[in-house]
Amino acid sequence: MLAFCSSPPDQFNARATREDWWTRCDPALAFENADLAALVAIWQSARGTRQMPVRSDLTPRALGRHLRNIAFVERVAPAGTARRYRFGFFGSSLARRMGDHTGKFVDEVIRPPYLEAWHAGYDMMCEWKAPVRYISTLRSLNLEFLSTESAIMPFADETGAVACFLLSAAFSPLVK
Repeated sequence: MLAFCSSPPDQFNARATREDWWTRCDPALAFENADLAALVAIWQSARGTRQMPVRSDLTPRALGRHLRNIAFVERVAPAGTARRYRFGFFGSSLARRMGDHTGKFVDEVIRPPYLEAWHAGYDMMCEWKAPVRYISTLRSLNLEFLSTESAIMPFADETGAVACFLLSAAFSPLVK
């Protein structure tokens, strides 16, 4: 009998289906929004031949016109404690739609039952170590009327582990 080996994104999507989450990921990066595709291209250029770039590889100048639509999410895992994720820089366009969450932990902004899906998505990114496209409805932030296409890209620390993520989102009215 052959063992079935699925990728972390496949495992995430299977769990999202089982648990009726409002989000799915697409590792093929089939973006509808050109700005998201352009941001992933910037990440890929900064990465070069490495698996992931480090945060300092992307300057505000390189991110330019994307700054208002991005957020940085830091993985915080002090020794002996559970991991948490904290919003760092939170672009002005994202803040207008979702509220300014700069400096807040994800678990301070997102409540159960939605928090587990957010953590699972970030945890999956720590394992996958590559950009992913997400399609979501932000029920967790009471924005059910919006469909969201997002790009999340990981950044390495000095050991090669994921230290933080760059997130960008494009919003459109949800068509039912």
